Amino acid sequence: MWVGKFEPSRNGGNGDNIRNGDAVQIKPNVSSWRNIQVANAFYTSYDYKRNLESHMMKNTEWGAVAYLQQYCNDGTCNTAYPNSILASTTGNITGIYDMSGGTWEYVMGVILDENGNPMSGKNSIYNSGFNGTFGCPTCDNDTSGLTELTNGYSWPDSRYYDTYVYATVDEQYGRRILGDATGEMGPYGSVTYLTQIRKVNSWYTDLAYFICLDSPWFVRGADYAHGLAAGIFAFYRIVGNADNFSSFRIVLTP
Repeated sequence: MWVGKFEPSRNGGNGDNIRNGDAVQIKPNVSSWRNIQVANAFYTSYDYKRNLESHMMKNTEWGAVAYLQQYCNDGTCNTAYPNSILASTTGNITGIYDMSGGTWEYVMGVILDENGNPMSGKNSIYNSGFNGTFGCPTCDNDTSGLTELTNGYSWPDSRYYDTYVYATVDEQYGRRILGDATGEMGPYGSVTYLTQIRKVNSWYTDLAYFICLDSPWFVRGADYAHGLAAGIFAFYRIVGNADNFSSFRIVLTP
């Protein structure tokens, strides 16, 4: 597979919550495409280079890059250094940049509901844009009465996303897919960072929150605000919505 050297950015803007494969550019020294729901990020990636099987990075594909980075550097590049080759997975210009710190990156890794179908998100306010059930339909003052999204995007072929078994809490790490660089990062503990207690893995004390019912989507890498808790082995659960702290990455599998 070929992995985007940088997070995608939008040609002609800082990004919007739209599907637009023609607007994709992958360049250094520009703001990454943020404020985009998972479904729009996926189909933007899907449309980008269809003849080369372009798609949004899966959680297992992130894991493959993380382990390759570990092999190349023995973990010494696990902290992001802006404007430096040390922000690369290989510690030189041939690597993949900004997979630690900077911005979170959505990946195509989602929890299944009790009926074995991939979930959309938390509720009608916070969701991925893919059709599916909501994990907490009445949270966040959601008074819509909706328990699932039915007028969103259809799911792509299953080869484009990873699925994880249903759970209501975020500490069941055994639900991992071997090689996705989540569950095998244990044992797990917690640290206090800026007065907050955070769950971390034992490898580099990167953040370690597994997806669960009300937060069914994986994000990876952590953002700049997480300090030493950021890293290529960091993972977190989120609802799938558009926000200013989450981007994505494009993969080609011709």
